[in-house]
Amino acid sequence: MAITDNWNTEAVILTSAIVTTGSTFGASVLPESVGGQGGLPHPRLIFGTAFTFIGLSILGQFAPEVAGPLALAIAVTAMTYYGMPLLDNAFNGAKNPVGRKPQ
Repeated sequence: MAITDNWNTEAVILTSAIVTTGSTFGASVLPESVGGQGGLPHPRLIFGTAFTFIGLSILGQFAPEVAGPLALAIAVTAMTYYGMPLLDNAFNGAKNPVGRKPQ
């Protein structure tokens, strides 16, 4: 019995898409004083995320045991990439914008 036997793949993919998009927009829209980028994300990032999760939804119909964990891994990666600099800025007083090298 695999870990993916008892979960709803569509719900995992949708939740991962919401978390990924939310963390992307959240980190982009926040002002630079708290570590955000101070503007909307680039359209290619939005379209790339949309196409990725559309592809995962299609894959989920044929191979849910692959699509579910992959969607979850993408969401965790997005939260780590965008969340860690924001937490560093909040707790250490640094002013390092997300997606840029620390100063």
